[in-house]
Amino acid sequence: MTWWGQIIFNIIGGAIVALLTWLSLWLFKRYQKYDFKKVFGKDISDNFFVVYGEMKIRPLFEKDGRPVSWPYHKPGGKGFFNVNLIVSFTETKSAKYISETFGKAGGTSPKLVSDNEIKEKLDVSFLSIGGYNNFKTIDVLNCKENIYYDLKTSIDPVVIVAKGDKTVFSIKDNYDYGFIIKIRPVSFPNRTWIAVAGLGEWGTSGAVWYLSKNWKKLPKNKSFGMIIKVKGYQDESAEVVHKIVT
Repeated sequence: MTWWGQIIFNIIGGAIVALLTWLSLWLFKRYQKYDFKKVFGKDISDNFFVVYGEMKIRPLFEKDGRPVSWPYHKPGGKGFFNVNLIVSFTETKSAKYISETFGKAGGTSPKLVSDNEIKEKLDVSFLSIGGYNNFKTIDVLNCKENIYYDLKTSIDPVVIVAKGDKTVFSIKDNYDYGFIIKIRPVSFPNRTWIAVAGLGEWGTSGAVWYLSKNWKKLPKNKSFGMIIKVKGYQDESAEVVHKIVT
């Protein structure tokens, strides 16, 4: 083979290698996005919402003059809440976790909105962050398809397994708990509703971290509920301690 023939051969060979490399990456990303849709639903491409809950501050003192322990409330909702910042760092951090995962695995970006913006909308796909401070989480908890967990708010909030042995999870020994509930409502079978909430701040952010980092391990094309145990201040300690798949 002449020297110029060798050059042409090398160029063609390099082009084939580059093409095969590009094709393998394209196929991998396409398969990953296809797999991602099995968890988060078909709306990931253009119509999926990540929903945070809006809160307002209460009067700072009780009637007897004592400072209030739970200074935030949900307008139009129930219960009181305690976060470090009015714009909860827990929710912004959680939204960052899940948005990054959408970008890497789904090749898209979800729409970040407050719960008040889509409070009246049901024919949508969403992931809500937070418990009774988020109207979309309330929609999931109250939906008849939620056969997984109940969230009870009181001085010491708990998560209760909805059926079976009625196991109760509560904050204890610096460990918080959160839940992940995914359903497809009967009235809107083409939509995916996912709610992630914790008893405390670390239960919420730890559960969202687990979801964003371990979505490949989650049941595909199925509804499910999971309880996530999280050590305080360590989102990456999150682990599944209870699971129901239907």
